[in-house]
Amino acid sequence: MPWIYVFTPAGHVVDLMPYATPIDFAYRVHTEVGNHCRGARVNGVIVTLNHALNTGDQVEILTAEHATPRREWLNPSLGYTRVGRTRSKIQHWFKLQDKEVNADAGQVMIEREIQRFDLVDIDFDELVNALHYGNREAMFADLGAGDLTIDQVMDALQRQLVGHDGREQLALQLPVLADPENTMTVGSLGDAMTKLADCCKPTQGDHCLGYVHQGFGVTIHRHDCEQVLRLAEEDPEHVVQVNWDGDAEHRYAIDILIRALDRHGLLHDITGVLSRESVNLTAMSSKMDRRQGLVEFRMTIEVTGLVLLGRVLDKIGQLPNLVEVKRCRLDH
Repeated sequence: MPWIYVFTPAGHVVDLMPYATPIDFAYRVHTEVGNHCRGARVNGVIVTLNHALNTGDQVEILTAEHATPRREWLNPSLGYTRVGRTRSKIQHWFKLQDKEVNADAGQVMIEREIQRFDLVDIDFDELVNALHYGNREAMFADLGAGDLTIDQVMDALQRQLVGHDGREQLALQLPVLADPENTMTVGSLGDAMTKLADCCKPTQGDHCLGYVHQGFGVTIHRHDCEQVLRLAEEDPEHVVQVNWDGDAEHRYAIDILIRALDRHGLLHDITGVLSRESVNLTAMSSKMDRRQGLVEFRMTIEVTGLVLLGRVLDKIGQLPNLVEVKRCRLDH
């Protein structure tokens, strides 16, 4: 992984990991610059804070005294940070905040996802136990502080919904399409010995990286795991891409609703997100409200579970002119 080299407005060179963002740059310059970041200019043009930087870019961070980090910066689906140390600094800021504030924020995050995915009959006590917390408040607080990720919560929710004898709620809510063998391929290493990392506990369907231990095989980490991101900085030659072999998990057909202000290229951008996430689009309908300039798409897509579904909804939600994107049901 070659480094990239960007410039401050004063002409100083800053080295960063590939695909680093203005937020990564801000925290690389100084922690307080990152904590008070509210925007960025690259080569004189205002860009989004998840914009991927390139070698030779001149980066200017716009700050404000009352600006603070945002929890969405820790969402790996949104791509605001690509550097493990950046995430650690953001998490540290949230850990310093009042525990009740973090707990309230964490509860809002979970409830938002449950509503967005249109899930029902969630057993919060079982969710707390599955994630090894003593009570809901501790789980909410860790989520709000960034010690627990929303992807980990949704993965536990999926296990809960498919794990009840005779109930299989998720199978009813997300109809199963396939059940291939659960195997993994590791870059070009073929059948190299693999081990799932204990630090981040990757599961089938997660985006993953592997760290090659000479003579001991490959340890598989989630792509946003702090440990593998640190290894990627310190020893990039031993970090490899990891793919799950043959869409190894169940696939579920689900319906999503997208509302947006109509613009040229909107449908192309939506299908581009699906293509990049290797998500099949199996059906689509649309209708137009010309008076308000709104277009509504209803799509049936195939996903491997709630984590991938969340990532797709997040990335579609970032597209220009989007008003709403969520899971829906045809009988609504």
